[in-house]
Amino acid sequence: MISSEVWSDAFSRAGAAATAMGLSLVDPLLQDVAARDSLYWIVPMSAASSDRMGAGEIQNEETGQIILTLMIRKGKTSTPDALTYCQAMSAAFRAPAGIRPTDWPEGLYYDGQDFSPPDLSETGNWYAATLMISYRYQTQMQTA
Repeated sequence: MISSEVWSDAFSRAGAAATAMGLSLVDPLLQDVAARDSLYWIVPMSAASSDRMGAGEIQNEETGQIILTLMIRKGKTSTPDALTYCQAMSAAFRAPAGIRPTDWPEGLYYDGQDFSPPDLSETGNWYAATLMISYRYQTQMQTA
């Protein structure tokens, strides 16, 4: 299960990137279907798993992927523009090798990224371009 700390960091980071692009970022659980723009980002809860880092250890490591989806109304954006938006979002989760920004939560590391282009045979009025960012989050297990 993804922790609220990881999701909140990803949402904050993605929100700053989306704002810089002039786009909105939507929490899918709060989405107002009637108020959609022709282009916007959503951050689903994402996929994750966690386990102790060793038998009897109190250290826990959560691993998973942050999933960011650029929703594109059909006929409103060119392919180069959509790719530019995805590259800018990708950059929000990267740092030069060996450098970890100080504002990331302690123990959170963003790793590799995958991209899934829109399926052009999708029915309906929207395409979805999906950026998946792998992460690791190391914390101490909470004891009762």
